[in-house]
Amino acid sequence: MARSLNKVMLIGYTADEPAIRVLDNGAKLAQVTVVTNEGVKRPDGKLEEEPEWNRVVFFGQMADIVDKYVHKGMRLYVEGKLRTRSYTDQAGGKRYITEIIGSNLIMLDSKSDAGGRAAPPFNQTNAFNQKPSFDQKAAFNPANLLNSTATAPASDADDEPPF
Repeated sequence: MARSLNKVMLIGYTADEPAIRVLDNGAKLAQVTVVTNEGVKRPDGKLEEEPEWNRVVFFGQMADIVDKYVHKGMRLYVEGKLRTRSYTDQAGGKRYITEIIGSNLIMLDSKSDAGGRAAPPFNQTNAFNQKPSFDQKAAFNPANLLNSTATAPASDADDEPPF
């Protein structure tokens, strides 16, 4: 049987304050954009940075941590997996969104870099071995996201299919 791997590891900076929502089923969701830069050599020999904007979604306890400690401009290490979902927009068109479902987060800024907002020590290994207090599949159900009382971010309208 062929094996596969869906794993994402990023080190980047938060582009904005996290968006926090509570879904209809009570699950907490935190969405943050992490910007990574890649050096690209141009034909004239100059090295230029190209930003990549990555949408990262956290659920449950990780969403609580993001809500409490993550702020705009912070440097983060994020682990997770890619998930592409589709929905029907208000005009009736089918839209696709590719997100990273975060499973691990390390804040890389020192306490002085983060303006004194750094998180206390957190044993991530123990936190991730605990059973979630909610059904993560139900929390990620696109119908729940569309039926939640919060409005979708404006950037959803600009997303194109990933193929």
